[in-house]
Amino acid sequence: KLGRLFLNGGVWEGRQIISEEWVKESTTLQFKRPASSADYGYQWWVRTFGAENYDAFFAQGHFGQYIFCVPELDLIVVFTSHHTGSSGMYWEFMERIVAACESYEEKVFGSFIDLCRSAVVSGRLRLRSR
Repeated sequence: KLGRLFLNGGVWEGRQIISEEWVKESTTLQFKRPASSADYGYQWWVRTFGAENYDAFFAQGHFGQYIFCVPELDLIVVFTSHHTGSSGMYWEFMERIVAACESYEEKVFGSFIDLCRSAVVSGRLRLRSR
């Protein structure tokens, strides 16, 4: 729910319960950490994932509790675990999940866009402006 609240700009069930300005401010880079896997916003970690370097923010709790949000993909990924080792596996999981989303979008929307382009070129589809 927290991830969805922040992806929705602080709106929950039609009500603004956290200011949109705070959501934007807290989920963007505020402190760059040298040689780190993630930088920091305000109470959120920030970094990019995927071949397209999608901006993401995430909360990290004790023993592998995570909420990852990738706004451009409208993606929320939650991990609940009891992992006491390195957090590197979570970065790998997120890279793979984002890659799967990128692949899916390309297959679905790329094919649709190609279909529309060919229909316009062949005259089977006319675009109208309002």
